[in-house]
Amino acid sequence: MTLVIARVKKGLLSAISDTGITFNAETYGPARGVPKLCVLSPNLAVGFAGDVHTAIEALTHFPTGRLHQNPAAYFVDVHRSKNGVTDFLLLFNSPPRIVKVSGGKVMSPSRVGWVGEHKGFSSYQHRTNPVGEPRNVSIVEIEQLYTCEPRL
Repeated sequence: MTLVIARVKKGLLSAISDTGITFNAETYGPARGVPKLCVLSPNLAVGFAGDVHTAIEALTHFPTGRLHQNPAAYFVDVHRSKNGVTDFLLLFNSPPRIVKVSGGKVMSPSRVGWVGEHKGFSSYQHRTNPVGEPRNVSIVEIEQLYTCEPRL
C-alpha cells in the first residue's frame, strides 16, 4: 500500500510516506535506503507513488548543476512520457506549497496533497483525529530528510 502525504500548516511543510518499495519483484524495506521522499534542493523535495523505475530515473536525471526552472514541467513530462505510471508530489519550501503531478497534468499549488493508493489514504485519515492532527503516525519534517541518491 503506497502513500505519500504532505501539508503546509503554520508555514511549516511536512510530509510522511510508507517505507516499502517493490523493485524487480523484490520488496525493499527502510533498511535498503530507497526513500519515497527525496530532497533535491533546499527548496524542493519530491515524493512519488507508482513505478519505482520511473521515479528513480526521474530523480536521477533531474538537472543538478542549476535547479531546473520549472520542476513541475519536468516531472509532468516524465509522468506523461511513461503513460502516467508514476505520480509525483512536489514540495516547495519557499513559499511553502505542494504541487501534485497525476492524471497527466499538474494540479494547482495547494496546502495539502497526496499520491498513492486510496486505501492507504483512507487508513491515514482513520488515524487522524477531527482536528487534523495525526495519531500513531510519524511525521517527518522536510528539513530533517537527507538528500537522496537512489541506490539499488
